[in-house]
Amino acid sequence: MDNPENIGTRFSGIRWAVFSVVFFGIPLVLIWLGFHNFWRDIEAKEQRRLDERLERVVAGFDQFRLTEEFVTKIFQVMVERVFLGQKNPEKTFALYRKQIHSRFPDLFEFTYVDKNGEALPELCDRPPPLAILRQFAIAVKAKSQGGNERLLKEHWNLFKGFLGSLMQPEQIYFFSLKMASHQDKRHFVIMSPWYSKGMLIAHVNLPPNWDSLATLDRANFFNHHSKRFKAVVIDETNHLKNSGQDFGVDSDELKRVIASFTALPRAVLRFGESVWAHSLISPTVKVFVRSPPVIIRGLARKKILLHIVLIALFFLLSFPTWMAMSGRWLPYISIRQKLVGLFLYMVALPLAFMSLAASDYLSEKRVVLEKQVHDEMEKSLLLFDHRMPRIIGELDRTIKHILGSVIPPGAPLRETMVARMKRFSAKMGLDAGYLLDENCEASYVDGSINHLDERNLKLLKPIYANLFRSYNHIDNAEDFKDSQVFKIGSAGGIDVEALYADLATSLGRLVQFNFTGKRMVRIMLPISDSTGRVRFLLSTGWIRTLIEEKYLEKYMLASCRQLEDTRWIAINKKTKQIFLPTSFKKMPQIEAFAARVSNQEQTVRDNIDLRGNRYLLTGISAQELSNIDLVAITSDRFIHSEICRLQWMVGIVSLAILLTGATVGTLLARKFLEPIGNLAEGVTSLRRRQFEKRLPILDCDELGDLSQTFNEMMEGMADLEVARIVQESLFPTKSISLVTFDIHGTCVSATQAGGDYYDFFLMPDGQLMLVVGDVSGHGVGAAMVMAMAKALVAHLVTKLTNPAEILENLHMTLLRVLNRRKMMSCFIALLDVKERKMTFANAGHNDPFVVRGIKTIPILGIRSFPLGAAKRNNFSATEFSFEIGDQFILYTDGLIEAEALDNQAVGYERFLEVLPSLMGDSAAATEDRILSWHRQIVKPGPQADDITVVVARVN
Repeated sequence: MDNPENIGTRFSGIRWAVFSVVFFGIPLVLIWLGFHNFWRDIEAKEQRRLDERLERVVAGFDQFRLTEEFVTKIFQVMVERVFLGQKNPEKTFALYRKQIHSRFPDLFEFTYVDKNGEALPELCDRPPPLAILRQFAIAVKAKSQGGNERLLKEHWNLFKGFLGSLMQPEQIYFFSLKMASHQDKRHFVIMSPWYSKGMLIAHVNLPPNWDSLATLDRANFFNHHSKRFKAVVIDETNHLKNSGQDFGVDSDELKRVIASFTALPRAVLRFGESVWAHSLISPTVKVFVRSPPVIIRGLARKKILLHIVLIALFFLLSFPTWMAMSGRWLPYISIRQKLVGLFLYMVALPLAFMSLAASDYLSEKRVVLEKQVHDEMEKSLLLFDHRMPRIIGELDRTIKHILGSVIPPGAPLRETMVARMKRFSAKMGLDAGYLLDENCEASYVDGSINHLDERNLKLLKPIYANLFRSYNHIDNAEDFKDSQVFKIGSAGGIDVEALYADLATSLGRLVQFNFTGKRMVRIMLPISDSTGRVRFLLSTGWIRTLIEEKYLEKYMLASCRQLEDTRWIAINKKTKQIFLPTSFKKMPQIEAFAARVSNQEQTVRDNIDLRGNRYLLTGISAQELSNIDLVAITSDRFIHSEICRLQWMVGIVSLAILLTGATVGTLLARKFLEPIGNLAEGVTSLRRRQFEKRLPILDCDELGDLSQTFNEMMEGMADLEVARIVQESLFPTKSISLVTFDIHGTCVSATQAGGDYYDFFLMPDGQLMLVVGDVSGHGVGAAMVMAMAKALVAHLVTKLTNPAEILENLHMTLLRVLNRRKMMSCFIALLDVKERKMTFANAGHNDPFVVRGIKTIPILGIRSFPLGAAKRNNFSATEFSFEIGDQFILYTDGLIEAEALDNQAVGYERFLEVLPSLMGDSAAATEDRILSWHRQIVKPGPQADDITVVVARVN
């Protein structure tokens, strides 16, 4: 069977564990959840920032897609730095040439021509043809200064051998890379215009890594200047493959990353401890950018630290609780403090739960609201894109309304059409094309006609003439199959008959078609006079992108104004430039987002912070709008207002809970703390013996009953106080100092009135009668017996001097009056002052002691039963002689039977062991030392029995 003590200990441990988990574990878990949610948001935000930065880095490589543009840019920058603002261009060119050759080995072959038109061999990568270059410099100078190309054309056969066999005079464009030769290393050539300090010509070779040349150079530059990010370029041509080791990246990891991107295309990929982004520069060239998640690892370390701190805090809080519950440490905590602590816990815990739930709800609410905004913006952008063809319908109606109406009678034909075409151009912002008269000649041209249009006019003139005849019903129409156009076109593989059929069937209609990879919109409109005769054919057409631009300019800003807190921007996919609005400032975040939209070609959603404000970005790759990405930038003001409104609601509910809790706390204070405080004051008054104190009765409940009981007790205690005062008056009021004896006594009652008794009686012959008694029990009954005993002794000592006789008379009286309901032990001694001896008798009392030097001598006599205990009781007297310096100790059993700190009674052995060391210079000093020692070794708390100590010192 289990030991009851072990069961209590085990129960205490379970109670401590439950208390610690509920009061400390749950709040700490809530703190952990709060930090977890907070860090989750931070981690998501940092990951989003890292993704955006990676995407911006990858987007930065887009401008290095075309090696031709890159090489041209390098050459142009070099020329500007050499010939513009330099006092010594030759020295500057030598420095730059060395850097370029180091950066791009075997790519450039430079030819430097000074201000005199002379080629400097020391600054040329090949021996230059001096005479040819002298003439070439003169020709370039003429073209640069006056646009005269005569010298170039006249001496072209001379220059062709130097420049390249594929070059033609009309291809001489400054700062333009042109194909030169496929046989020599010099595949391309590029040249500068003539400057006052000379000119520069560069032949460009075609290296194996031509497609990735610009991207590789950018990656090397980027890796050199970036400590955190690492760029890797992969060229998948048959003759060249790069590995990640060339850029300090593990090849195996790179292979797995490439495979992951191939299997599941995405903007950003987390692989191991790294974050990767990639961009397709060309069908064979790819760029991968890696960034280690430094910030995320930092958050992971903070999470570990938080776990350690919370666990340590749990044990630090639980340890004092264990000490208090196990009784090893009992701090004083007032009821008010305990109640306030429990109140705060009961209020704070639900509020913490509610705060976490509200935080999650608000986060989810924000996600839902942001999704709604993104969905709305996506629908608006798609609708705007799908409505683009309506401007073509508007254009068709405008053409027919302004240009296609019949010319009024009497109106000048050509002037009327010219006015109409100018009106159309002013309204639509588009060229009105050209006007063909009945002779198939261009009567008026609005805009410009290039050489291709001129050629088409000449070649298609018979077809146009046939169209005029057909419309005007002229019978002598020639068969265009006999024309030169039909013969030339047929010889060149052109189906002229089908072309004529297309023109005839589409006459008067706006048609769309693809021409050399470009989307075109074109119309050929017959113009009639009032007689119905076709006087003109109006031919006009535009690249569809031009019409799309007009659509954007006309409708995008107007559509955007109808959307509150939203701005739309249109971005050119090829140039990556913002097309509309033109006043929109460039922002890296917007450019990076636009690059993501262009790369993914699907709806992209994100949010950014700009100048302390949060914006939602929604981007689509337009379908109807060629080479255009549409991005909607929406302020989250509405979302922020809604979240703030919900936060206010949560705050108001929390405040209501706090106010309710405060009200409940006030009621609890009134119901519990105030009555308990009054009881504490009453107990203090009781300890101070202020028995007139009364407690107010606040309510009719248990505490009210307790206050009423306390007041009744105080009334009884007032009576006991009177009894105590009366009893204290029965004891000797001062010490007795005789010639040979110094006597001092003290009685400490356990209650207001006690049953201990001591007294001194000075006899007529100079002797002293000393009496010490102890009535069984304590309280009022014992005090009354003690008072009766004092009265009897005071009467008997006037007649008797033998202690035994006095005890016999006292015994008979107590036995008769009390009938054994109370007993009294008593010790009576008659001290002979002259002889320093005493005669004593003991009725069941504790044996006194005499301390002589370092010895303790018990005073043993013939012991009788206590007074009033039995009918037959024999009392006899015994003598004892003192020596000078002896101290005679009398006491009651309350001194010996009190419980010490070790849970054992004080006992005779402990008392006798320490008694010699407690002797003082006087009886009063000895008595004070004994009582002080006794108070130190007994347990604190209410006294169990009355204690009386009487000391007689022999002088």
